[in-house]
Amino acid sequence: RENSDAGFAMDDSGERFFLIDDSGAVWPGEWVQVMIYQSELSKRKGPIVCAVNTSNVFSSFAKENGRKALFTTTKEKDLLNALKKTNGIIAVKRGNITIPFIYNSVPDSLYCIVSFLNQLQKNSQPLSQIRNELDTKYGQRTKRTLTLQLEKSEHSRLKNFFREEPVMNLAGSPLVGVRDLQGIRTDYENGSWFWANTEEENQIEITMEADTKIALQEMEQDLLEQVKK
Repeated sequence: RENSDAGFAMDDSGERFFLIDDSGAVWPGEWVQVMIYQSELSKRKGPIVCAVNTSNVFSSFAKENGRKALFTTTKEKDLLNALKKTNGIIAVKRGNITIPFIYNSVPDSLYCIVSFLNQLQKNSQPLSQIRNELDTKYGQRTKRTLTLQLEKSEHSRLKNFFREEPVMNLAGSPLVGVRDLQGIRTDYENGSWFWANTEEENQIEITMEADTKIALQEMEQDLLEQVKK
């Protein structure tokens, strides 16, 4: 209505914000994080630190820019420690961004908004067009979540299956070990799965993400074959 390029809405704490583009659409959090990552790339040479349950988008984007993606737990202290240890660019988890030189225990929305605007200033395209391009390039990935009810013996055996391979990034380099913490992430060439316990006894939740439906089907078949053994 105001013919603005962008609009921002913050929560009362200043920890989170939402972005509305020139078409009135609310941006997905992942695309906001990608824009901020682009803005921060020129400031540091380290990796991007990702919580273990984040999307493959950040692994792909880091690889395209000649950077590494390192995984750790979703705990803020572990994200901060990984940033310090690796001189990382930013740390991302679902809905949150941590900037390394601020080292807050909570995200800083104001800094992130300024960083986003700095990146937008470098681009002559309207935000709605940038959003469409990001969605075309990264938004076609296929996701599925399975919830399995297992006996204790099966629970342990399947969990060991996930532990057999080191946690790897898509290029095959060792990552921050997270297998014995909140869950187990296993990365394939064209996708990943993340194992986590649920609040229900002997119940697990496995989130799979792949570049294509065929790759997702292959991953699911891999998993179900292990369950049947």
